[in-house]
Amino acid sequence: MPQHPLLHLVRYPPGLRQPKHVHGGASLTLLLDGCLYESVGRREVSARAGQWCHKAAGVDHVTAFGPAGATTLQLSLPDRRALAPGLSWHWGCDATVTQLLWTLLGGGLPAVESELLNDLAALLAPCEEYVHAPPWWPRAHDALCEGLSPVGAVAADCGVHRAQLVRVTQRLAGCTPVVLRQRARLGRCLARLVHEPVLALCDLALACGFADQAHFNRECRRWLGQAPGRWRRRWAAADAAVPGRTSSTP
Repeated sequence: MPQHPLLHLVRYPPGLRQPKHVHGGASLTLLLDGCLYESVGRREVSARAGQWCHKAAGVDHVTAFGPAGATTLQLSLPDRRALAPGLSWHWGCDATVTQLLWTLLGGGLPAVESELLNDLAALLAPCEEYVHAPPWWPRAHDALCEGLSPVGAVAADCGVHRAQLVRVTQRLAGCTPVVLRQRARLGRCLARLVHEPVLALCDLALACGFADQAHFNRECRRWLGQAPGRWRRRWAAADAAVPGRTSSTP
């Protein structure tokens, strides 16, 4: 199934800083992996994997990407319209929005229809202001996404109880620590799957922390509903079909 032209995957290089700029259309972006720092006027947000951003057309913003870069799934909205009237720029972590975007990523919906936009608008309308994270959250988030330590060890290293880490992760990432770890690992794999087309699937799976290619295949089917090889071919075909699309589009 060809990818819809309004939905695309973008990989930003490490340390990239985009000066103040605007986009001609509205968008909804899901941060799959990495981290970024974005400001609009005097408002600043530090966003991490699992969070999403609704941005109306014409919003002046500055964006900087972390030392590992970032991969985003971007849904461009037609007709320059925002999904939620009055919501010009907002970072959130509502799990329902996140799951719907992951469904789109897997091609579960063949096109961005008006009904889908209405559903997203209904989810975004009651958004609350961005909740600031506790000071230990960035360290915990990075450790969870790296996947090298058990959840309990991450909590102990950050000086908090495991239950508190679970609550904060659910509030800020919209999922449990285990799911955040799984999505971060899969997000890394998906980025390399697209942008390193000659890398063998077995080597990619091992490099990203999967026990073997079979495990990678299962996770890809679980989250995206298809095998990684098919996913790579779909995105390659989509990129070739959309003039001017590149992996570093701001």
